[in-house]
Amino acid sequence: MSLSGEILEESIQKFRQQKWGLWKIVLRGKIIGYTGLWRFFNEEQPQLIFALLPDYTKQGYATESARCIVNYAFNVLDYEYLVAALDTENLDSAKVCRNLGMHLSSERKIDGKPTSFFTLKRLDAKTEKH
Repeated sequence: MSLSGEILEESIQKFRQQKWGLWKIVLRGKIIGYTGLWRFFNEEQPQLIFALLPDYTKQGYATESARCIVNYAFNVLDYEYLVAALDTENLDSAKVCRNLGMHLSSERKIDGKPTSFFTLKRLDAKTEKH
């Protein structure tokens, strides 16, 4: 099985067992990226993750899709906070985090790469009840 197949299968299992995983971002029938929750760096709970194909960045799709995950994490999974980790040099992803109301909470080197951690507490989030 390919790496993408393994990730897909793991995501399906996560949804079945824990109600979180990865969602496709689809625009006019084309998959342009993904967003969701995933475990990284031995954190206590899964983190917010989002990625788009290069042609679809800087158009609001990452913020819009990530906002849906924030709502899901707080209103369905009942999380008290949400973390997103990103390469410190990835200023576009940092902007998405800030657009979501997240704040830079720490910076560390992970595998030799500077990594920024953004956090949003449920009390600070502007979410929509579904």
